[in-house]
Order: sequence, then structure tokens, then C-alpha cells
Amino acid sequence: GGDVDSTKLWRAAGLTTVVGVAAVAAIWHLSYTLPQEPPFKHDVVLDSIGLEMALMPLDGLDPEDDPVRIPTGLYIQQIEYLSAYDVGVSGVIWQRIPAGHTREQHGIVFPEAVDVRLQESFTEPNGDGTTIGWHFTTTLRQPFRYNQYPFDREYVWIRLWHRDIFGEYALTPDFNSYPALRPTTMPGVEEDMVLEGWVPTGSFFGYRQNSYSTDFGGAAEIPPRGRPEMYFNIGMKRDFLAFFVGDMITLIIVSLLLFAVLMISTGHGVLADKDGFSSSTVLAYCACLFFVFIVSHVHLRQKLAGEGVIYLEGLYFVLYGAILLVSVASILFVSEVEWLGDEPWHPLV
Repeated sequence: GGDVDSTKLWRAAGLTTVVGVAAVAAIWHLSYTLPQEPPFKHDVVLDSIGLEMALMPLDGLDPEDDPVRIPTGLYIQQIEYLSAYDVGVSGVIWQRIPAGHTREQHGIVFPEAVDVRLQESFTEPNGDGTTIGWHFTTTLRQPFRYNQYPFDREYVWIRLWHRDIFGEYALTPDFNSYPALRPTTMPGVEEDMVLEGWVPTGSFFGYRQNSYSTDFGGAAEIPPRGRPEMYFNIGMKRDFLAFFVGDMITLIIVSLLLFAVLMISTGHGVLADKDGFSSSTVLAYCACLFFVFIVSHVHLRQKLAGEGVIYLEGLYFVLYGAILLVSVASILFVSEVEWLGDEPWHPLV
């Protein structure tokens, strides 16, 4: 009878829901734990062998033509996302200046920085030269990609030039200043650094060959494949808990409320009076949910300022459709349509 059919429908709906939620959770888990890929091709440098391979384009046939290598290190103490594409970075940077060179010959340039503040912090003699360190604060503008939000992975990279941009110098990682350079050990990054909404995944030095459409007034000889330039990269991924509390709870609550609206739909006079069901009530309720939902959606777009459709927006579009379908169903339910049948119907009966 009707009771058996209703029970079967509830079991089928419950099983479908459990399977769907489990599948989505598995996909999200894989997306959150997969290895992170760099935003562009890097020659990752973890040891001296990797360094030699990365600097091969700068090496000449005559050893005397090889650039002077300046060991350079960084220690990042603070990273803060200032906007969708601006990130503030502060920390300490140093150079080991070889014997026979003056401090005026050397220094650091952040070519991609919007604002840089350098303050000399220390000067220490070493075995064959001098180590000079600066505390720096800078704002970097970088093309972060948010289309995979909330499972997006980002790299904050710090591009470094020598003060004499096209001189016979090459910046190299200061291997002796780090106990290990494996990315997972987070070399050069403050262990207790506070990252709002992000989790650090690794850091490493690397080189990227950049080419230019000018010779800077004849001051630079640019190889056809470009000059290898040193980068310090910090990988990060979203803090899933922060995302869940900030965005996902709204989606879950709206979904449950929408389901509750659907469950009070009935044509039975007594039950309709008890539940307060009417098509106008359902339409007003759906309109309220839509208003709350659209405010949340607009806030998400403003927060990320991303281009194109964001992954999480797929859930918003599904619930927009669900709100529309519940509204249409409430109107059809009280209208005289033959396929609805002659007998009063209630979802729980």
C-alpha cells in the first residue's frame, strides 16, 4: 500500500543522499591532499648540483667570464593577504659579500614589489668576506588563481635581483645558512607565522629564465632563452576549517531550510492548517532564502575578485535552481493539474 511505497521512497532518497555526500567528500579529500604544482616552470634548487644546472645559461667557456656568485638567504616572518592580488611580506634578507668587494657594489632589488622598505640590521665578518643583513617589508602584486576555491593552492614568490641588475653577478641560495632545504621542512619561514585562512605547505629556492623585449639601452645582453633569476617560493593551501565555517555552513543551512519548506507542502486541509502551508507562504519563504543566498554569493565574489566561475559557485547555482523548483512546485501543487491526482497528498503519508 501507500505506506510501503512511502518507506521505499524514503530509503532510496536516504541512500542516494549518503552516497552523494560520500562521493563529494572523497573528491574534496583528494583535491585537498594532492601535491601542489608550481604556478610556472621552475628549476628547483635543493643542493649544489641543482644550482649548477640552473645557472648553466650564465656560465661561459672561459671560467673568468663566469659571474661572481653572491650567496643570499631569506627568513620570512610575516605574510598577509592585503587584497585578492596583493600580499604583504616581511622578514630578513642577507648577502655574503666576497673578500675584495665593497658593500656599495652589492644589494637587493625586488623587481615585482609595489612598495619596499629596507633597513640594515646587521653586519658580520665571515671567513672570507662580510655578511650584511636587512630587515625588509614589501607588498607584492601577483596573479593568484581562485577558480578552484576553496581547494586552490597558491605560491607567494619573491623574485630577487642583484643591485647591479645586469652586472657580472649571480644570486645563489645561501646553503650554509639552512640545516635542510627540503620544501616540507619550510626552510626560511617562521615556524609560528600566522596565516589567516591559509596553511603553508612548503618553501624552496628556484630559478626561472625570464626574457625581455628590450636590451635596456644596451646595458644588458639577454640570452635567447632569457636570464635565470632566483626566486624564493612559499606554497600555501586554504584552511579547510576556515572555509567550512565561513562559507559552507550557509549553504548547508539554506539547503536544510529549503527541504523543510518542501516537506510542509500538502493539499490535506487539516495538515495544511496545522503546518500553515500555502503557495504564497512558500513563495515568500523562498524569496527570503534567495535574498540571504544572493548576499552570501556577492560577498564571495567580492572577497575573491576572481575571473570566471569559481568552483564553489557550482553549489550556489544548484541551490538557485532548487529554490526556483520548490517555488514552481508549490504553485503546481495547489493548481488543478490532472497528473497530481484527485486524492490529497502529503510527503509523510
